[in-house]
Amino acid sequence: MTHPSVLLLDENRGFGGAERHAVSLAEELARRELLAGIGARKDSWLYEHCQGLPVNAIGFRNEVDMFSVFSLYKLIKSCQANVLHCIAHRDLVAAALARQLPGVPRLVLLKAEHSFPDNDLSPLFRWAYRQCDAIVCVSEVLRERFTEAIGHGPDWPSEVCVVANGIELPELAPPRGDESGPFRVGVLSALRPGKGQADVLEALGTASADLLERIELSFAGEGPLADELLQRSRELGLKVNFRGHQERPSDYLSELDLCILPSHLETFSLVALECLCQGVPLLAAKSPGVEELYREPEMTFAVGDTRELLQRFEKFVSNPEPARQRARQLALEYRGDFSREAMGQRYHDLYQRLLSPSPVAH
Repeated sequence: MTHPSVLLLDENRGFGGAERHAVSLAEELARRELLAGIGARKDSWLYEHCQGLPVNAIGFRNEVDMFSVFSLYKLIKSCQANVLHCIAHRDLVAAALARQLPGVPRLVLLKAEHSFPDNDLSPLFRWAYRQCDAIVCVSEVLRERFTEAIGHGPDWPSEVCVVANGIELPELAPPRGDESGPFRVGVLSALRPGKGQADVLEALGTASADLLERIELSFAGEGPLADELLQRSRELGLKVNFRGHQERPSDYLSELDLCILPSHLETFSLVALECLCQGVPLLAAKSPGVEELYREPEMTFAVGDTRELLQRFEKFVSNPEPARQRARQLALEYRGDFSREAMGQRYHDLYQRLLSPSPVAH
């Protein structure tokens, strides 16, 4: 049986769920002695946070950056990788091109999908997808939408499968001690369109003064809507503590009595998973990716429905104990199914299957 040797690639400069996933996966692959190396932009969040791991700077300047293709080609040969695991688009194109060059050993090419697809993918990106041995989606709803968008069918050489995210398990949130204090309520997400923070403001803007006196509301995250959300909170007379970027999201979540996830569109949601693994009560909008992960009728609401959001919130505040007990029950289940180790095993099994002697289309 061939031992997987994985070169993990991500051309993204910024910070988001996919980059957090890439770091977590890299650490797990290293623990399993499967990580041959990491390729990332030198000016990226990922490069900075992978120090201590075998990270290599690759330019990924544009879709046809041949300098990056040759840099990747040399890296493949020097680290003796047999699996190229791509996170983003430009690294997929570079990997697909590098695999065509003379002297490259047989390589498995895998593309991980974390976002809903762009229907206007260029012919070059569509070509690169066709070079893959596997396209791995983080949820079933993403797999369905992805295959629709790219027209995946029987003539494609690649398979499309699902491998759910896993996280390094945080400590379980401690039971609430002093019931006389305010309810600590938070939203953890980038402050950008589609994440639904405005829905929370509009819902609480119609709440009773008595209810508002009983809560402390905070928004954690950064993004282009920060000023707009601050202005709207003041117009509604709401006190919101804007906490900014959280280097350790689990620490922020552990402070909360309730996390609200109002996002309109998610493929999976690491925030939901972190709440569920910590035993933090979660009130979530029923976006497709979240609903696939979390189905609790008393703690979910229709996307964008501020009235239902407020009703669910009022019910929680009036009697939080059932939701707290349920959250701790769910934590035992989710910690087993969605640990970083479980994710690592799923990928390990996939790599070995793709590396098996049976013919793999190129």
